[in-house]
Amino acid sequence: MNDLPVQSDDNLPTLKGWIENLLGFHLPSIPLPQTLKNTDKALGVIVTSLGNNVAERIGNNTKMLKLRGKEDRNSFAQTSEEVRKLKNRADIFKMAVDNLEQHPGSHDAPGEIEDDWLNLFARLAEDKSSDELKSLFAKILSGELRKPGAVSLRTLQFVSTLSRADAEAIAKFLSYSLQQSFVARFVDETGYPSLEVQTQMFELGIVSEGANEIGGLVTSYQIVPTAQLRLLGSRYAIAVLNSSTERVDVEIGGQMLTSTGRQLLGIADLAPTNSNYLEKVARHILAAFENRPSGKLSCDVNICEIITDNGVPTGLRKMKKISS
Repeated sequence: MNDLPVQSDDNLPTLKGWIENLLGFHLPSIPLPQTLKNTDKALGVIVTSLGNNVAERIGNNTKMLKLRGKEDRNSFAQTSEEVRKLKNRADIFKMAVDNLEQHPGSHDAPGEIEDDWLNLFARLAEDKSSDELKSLFAKILSGELRKPGAVSLRTLQFVSTLSRADAEAIAKFLSYSLQQSFVARFVDETGYPSLEVQTQMFELGIVSEGANEIGGLVTSYQIVPTAQLRLLGSRYAIAVLNSSTERVDVEIGGQMLTSTGRQLLGIADLAPTNSNYLEKVARHILAAFENRPSGKLSCDVNICEIITDNGVPTGLRKMKKISS
């Protein structure tokens, strides 16, 4: 009788290989040392820490390693509930890694990702089963791996409690933001969020001002001669060139984004900023040059497309000139 071949420990797959088989994809090779370190740390907390520590569990059970290609989530997780949670965590981690590899960026992470953040993220991620929520949480994770502190614990907790309807309403509202800081207020105008939506955003904590059209916050800009003002939105922007010899002050009333609102800008899938809204803001700025006691001043106001490189704005392409 022929004996079965003996598998020596030297031929056992590495822990890295075992985990890759478990997850169903190769762990990343990111050419940014701190970002890669953050990714490894996230793997340990979000995926392999579920249940007992994976290294300890495997180290005490070489039979699991000897399964080689047969290992799966069921062999790692101990209950059906663990299997479900592990699947959600692993799916989100994989989507975040895919995002990192597709858009690595040119700058390494400035620091190490926090343990408390990862622990809370892992607990919240394990219950996200829908594709939409997994995608959202993956974007949050990839952003945090690149820039720890980009999303606070408070914002992370806030996102986890959002309904799908609220999340969609927030994304639509944030597409109107300019300079990643405010949404101009033009009440009851075509192409602008309604008073109801403005109030909803205030109640959700996305903006610091309600829908009261009397008073409110004002964003001020001083445009000196030959200088250009750029107000960046989502995919489009307003470019204003002061070609006169006088300084022009421009005030735009609006709702200022809270820290939560600003953090969500980097997470939400934003539609292009509404063209009617951009034109309304552009004409408001144009009026500051034209309606002056000393007479009309010369300026150049355009709606532009934002040119990006790997998601980073690099320039503007003129699309429509705004004139009186």
